[in-house]
Amino acid sequence: MATVTFLGGPAVLTIGGTDFADQCSAFSVELGYDSLEITSFADSGHIMAPGLQSVSGSATLYASYGSTEVEGVLAGIVGDGTTTIVFKKANSAIAADNPEITISNTMVAIAPYSYAFGEMQVFELSFEGGTWARDITP
Repeated sequence: MATVTFLGGPAVLTIGGTDFADQCSAFSVELGYDSLEITSFADSGHIMAPGLQSVSGSATLYASYGSTEVEGVLAGIVGDGTTTIVFKKANSAIAADNPEITISNTMVAIAPYSYAFGEMQVFELSFEGGTWARDITP
């Protein structure tokens, strides 16, 4: 399964339609396909084909409160299963060197509140499932 890696982080990160790039300290996503075996009696080894798309990932967001802030948005999408997440590495036009990845109908499974003395409060959310598309068309 492919892993998307950025040095620094994505400049555009929307979760449930709200831009959280300026409140995100960590973001990781794995995009790929389930492996399906299509081996026949005539084959001398396992033959695989792509199945359904697979998505899993996590984000660490600094806490902020209000209906359009981190806590309010997460409270509305946890357990929903229809959340859209969009990200790209630079806040410029979509291109081959700046693809926009859209994850649709993903499930934000958990977004636990996390407190630590002397540290900023954060939400560590995880998501999985759904479909993804990579757009390089300007």
